[in-house]
Amino acid sequence: MKKRALLFTIVIILALMIVYFILGEFGIVKMQDPSDKENIQDQNIPEEDRIPASGSSSSTTTEISESGCILEQVPFSLKNFYEYSTCNTFREGICIDRNVICSLEVENFDLELGGNFEILFKVSKNIGGTLIEVESSTVTNFVGALKVITFEKIFNIQGEGIEGNANQAITCSYDPTEILSRETC
Repeated sequence: MKKRALLFTIVIILALMIVYFILGEFGIVKMQDPSDKENIQDQNIPEEDRIPASGSSSSTTTEISESGCILEQVPFSLKNFYEYSTCNTFREGICIDRNVICSLEVENFDLELGGNFEILFKVSKNIGGTLIEVESSTVTNFVGALKVITFEKIFNIQGEGIEGNANQAITCSYDPTEILSRETC
């Protein structure tokens, strides 16, 4: 009898999980945005001490437009940042031509609205513990509702001699410069 009760309980739990998953997929049940400032588990953690999980980041801001409408960023995530650097040409053991690939996925969590996101990629060299920007470029892509798009920029760095930029340790960083917003009047 106990085995039947346990089996029945497991079946009920699995059925509830399947129903919850299906309702979530159709937008009937909405998952809580982890960046939600009202999230109970984060209320006692100072903003500067919060670290995004899984190497991703997400943000929402609200502004008032000139017409008095509310502009609110759609929920999104920046994740799976990747950088790769390879020397294309060596001269006497010194790299004089280098490619640096910077890649980042942008995920739009909005159920309906798609639009442009813009990411600023920067490549920098480390000189004596100080990062010095070598080059930067923006990449703009349309990210549809509930879609993930990879933003990628390939930088070609050239330089002569041991002190040339191509022969330095180059790192890539990124900043979101345009985030899709919804206007509510």
